[in-house]
Amino acid sequence: GKKVSSFKNLSSKVLLIVGKTGTGKSSLCNRISGYPSNSSIFPVSGGAISCTQNTVLGSVHFNGDRDKPVGLIDTIGFDDPNNDTDVRVIADLVDKLKNNCNFVNLFGIAVNGQSPRLDGSLVAMIRIFEEMFGEQFWKQCVLIFTRMPMDRKAKRKREKTSGKSDDEVAAAYVKEVEKKFPNGAGLQFLFLDACFDDEDEEEDAAFQTSMDNLFEMLMK
Repeated sequence: GKKVSSFKNLSSKVLLIVGKTGTGKSSLCNRISGYPSNSSIFPVSGGAISCTQNTVLGSVHFNGDRDKPVGLIDTIGFDDPNNDTDVRVIADLVDKLKNNCNFVNLFGIAVNGQSPRLDGSLVAMIRIFEEMFGEQFWKQCVLIFTRMPMDRKAKRKREKTSGKSDDEVAAAYVKEVEKKFPNGAGLQFLFLDACFDDEDEEEDAAFQTSMDNLFEMLMK
């Protein structure tokens, strides 16, 4: 994986990941590139302070597979106490996309699965994308729920606590999105825990299945 300054003449498909600070976007980008979640390709921050200070373009191999070159864009976590304004963040992103990238094939919206709230800053971010890319944006969009271990025990525990299965929680979130964005009906979603335990067969299998789905969406 390597950072690049432009995707202008990149022939591969481009995946863009957005989300609030703390959703684990950078860990996700590392995993999508086939690296450990805490790799330095897309620097990860441990605290509440965002580490990604600008939009990072990476030319990577999807899930570490040399036959699957993709362009990956990690964006600044917004809603961040250290950024004077989210406006600057978004302006930087829009600028980078306009100048360094002809198109985005798939938008991944990272949501913290442990507390999936659709709050104002995320709505504002989505609105900007919708304005920028039009209705088409929704057809090329996937919600990615992060930070949810997918082993049987963890799933059972979550279901007990909330009284809902993961799919039901995700479907409820999609309904919230639809209320704000009528065009967002039927939004696709995936569960991708970037910090999964690769020695746990259930977690590993769930991760690989979601990655296959993500790749398929990207290729469409």
